[in-house]
Amino acid sequence: MRIFIAEDIPNVADRLKLTIERTLSAVEVEIEFDLDRAKQVLLRPHHYDVVVLDIFRGSPENEDKAGEEIWREILKEKFMPVIVYTAAECELEPPFPHDNPILKCFRKEQGTDEKIARHLQSISPHILALRETRQELNKAIQKVLWDTSKIIWQSETDNEQRKELLHRSVRRRLAATMDLETEISRQKLLFWEQYIYPPLEGLLMGDLLRAKDKDSNDPTAYRLVLTPSCDLVLGAGRRTVNEVLVAQCQSADAYLKAVGVTIGNSLTDKTKKQLSKSFNDAHCGGYVFLPEYKTVFPAITACLRDLALIPINEIASSEEPSERFERVVSIDSPFREQIAWAYLQIAARPGMPDRDAERCVRENFTPSKPSANS
Repeated sequence: MRIFIAEDIPNVADRLKLTIERTLSAVEVEIEFDLDRAKQVLLRPHHYDVVVLDIFRGSPENEDKAGEEIWREILKEKFMPVIVYTAAECELEPPFPHDNPILKCFRKEQGTDEKIARHLQSISPHILALRETRQELNKAIQKVLWDTSKIIWQSETDNEQRKELLHRSVRRRLAATMDLETEISRQKLLFWEQYIYPPLEGLLMGDLLRAKDKDSNDPTAYRLVLTPSCDLVLGAGRRTVNEVLVAQCQSADAYLKAVGVTIGNSLTDKTKKQLSKSFNDAHCGGYVFLPEYKTVFPAITACLRDLALIPINEIASSEEPSERFERVVSIDSPFREQIAWAYLQIAARPGMPDRDAERCVRENFTPSKPSANS
């Protein structure tokens, strides 16, 4: 694990470095005493696994928060676990969340060096897993760029069109490449992998909502969005709908009842097989099972025949806060489409997004570009 200490008091930095090296094995610790130079180093392409960051240049009485500027740059430019080590109160802008182990503040006092070292030791498996994930993503990005760059260059001569094609094709190929890796390795998806948490920006079909006035462990607090995504996207400053169609939710027992399964003190082999088979169906008698996402929501059942309309302004978003409903997770493709198909089987129509038809005609049927049969 590579640790970078940005601390302008040499004896403080040296003492912390020794404590960390004594506590953790297989660790590299680098110190930078100049906080301005530390910012430059941290924003270079090479990567440290974690930074221990002093906030104030010199004494807190100077009110020179050079370390806060480093924190803002890290947040804006790159991902990196940050531990703040300060002689004053940990008052940052933007502030650290209270429940994130890779963003943590420690006050400089007797015994704090040992606390930081023990904390790094406790989260080291997570930090190393983050490094492996980052390496996997970088490897996929590099391969996609190698595969795509030449083709885009040869297929388009206009620089602006070339840039657009490159951006769009790389995004789509990268997502497909990551999914393909899972298929090639024959790993079975875990059921919670259908969820995207935190939810994607913008309200989508398949989003799970929660009533804010109910307990998060109460299955009836949840609603599953059924309105097509194309009707929920802001276009020309407004949406095409003012209300959102949702399926109301019940406990997991409602799904068991629909499948015809009774669970006593234990699951029998027959029950396991019956339940497992039902998960491959879009729905069971109008009921869709949504497995739990630990610490986020319990196992619930969306009832596609128990519907309601929610005014769209009662659903909180980053642009429109609301006191009634909050978005909990988005549901990823193709599971989102499976929910749409389930509702279509009961009563609905497919919704199609707006597509650039004029551009399609221009690029495929203009006289300068004859069809393959001409």
